[in-house]
Amino acid sequence: MTKKYNLNFIANRITEIGSALMHDLRDSNEPVTTGIINVLKVEEDGKLWFFIRRPFGYADESSFAFPVALQFIRKGMPFYIKVTGVATATGNYAPVEGRISDEVMTMSIASNLTLVEMKIEVVEYCEYDESKKEDRSVYTFFQNLYRHIFLLPDYNRQVVARFTLN
Repeated sequence: MTKKYNLNFIANRITEIGSALMHDLRDSNEPVTTGIINVLKVEEDGKLWFFIRRPFGYADESSFAFPVALQFIRKGMPFYIKVTGVATATGNYAPVEGRISDEVMTMSIASNLTLVEMKIEVVEYCEYDESKKEDRSVYTFFQNLYRHIFLLPDYNRQVVARFTLN
């Protein structure tokens, strides 16, 4: 059985999880700090809006772009999503006025956060194979340890959809 995975489906799944681990993909002396972000808005054209801590050395109004990867994963969910794209951090809140409450904007300014708009380029949606649930034996523990040390593939997950947005 094949399902059709489109951007609307991915947006609903991202909203369902709500938070992600963010990685800066640049090889730079001043990387953006890796951290957990909460998605504020997912738009139909493949844009995500969220806040990050303002990196040291960037002024309040300065705008900068950087490649980023987000991993949406939550315990108990039978899926996870990896998203990569280009994020643009800006001190200008005009593009999102009316989309975000005034309380959230005031809190973000007071907490030295900057607004980030991310254009999704590549999405990898993975579901865990429920038929291969791991048991909790010592043998399974050492088997998983061996697999992770030697970077062998994880057989309990299945990449269901991988697509690129233009």
